Amino acid sequence: MSADKAGPILIVTALEEELEAILSLASEFREGAEGSHAARIGGFDVTAAATGDGVKNAQERAAFLCDAVRPSALLGAGLAGALSADLGIGELVVSSSVRDAAGEAP
Repeated sequence: MSADKAGPILIVTALEEELEAILSLASEFREGAEGSHAARIGGFDVTAAATGDGVKNAQERAAFLCDAVRPSALLGAGLAGALSADLGIGELVVSSSVRDAAGEAP
């Protein structure tokens, strides 16, 4: 990859079902990094993958994919069903910070 070409947007989900919903919007599929899917969504190059459920799986798989594809942005997508019963289908949740069991996360 040349220095002036930005990497793809990396989209990670926990579950395969969530990933399938993302991929239903994609076109121009090509081989991605180990177990991921490279494609285009809305005119953008993306790499999408399911990490598996749980913090450890998400951390390890996202770190591996960031190293492998050098993304321009990382987007976590999923159901967010446990956050609030007030969330409707298609609503966007944006965080001002990220925390885990150890406190503030990078």
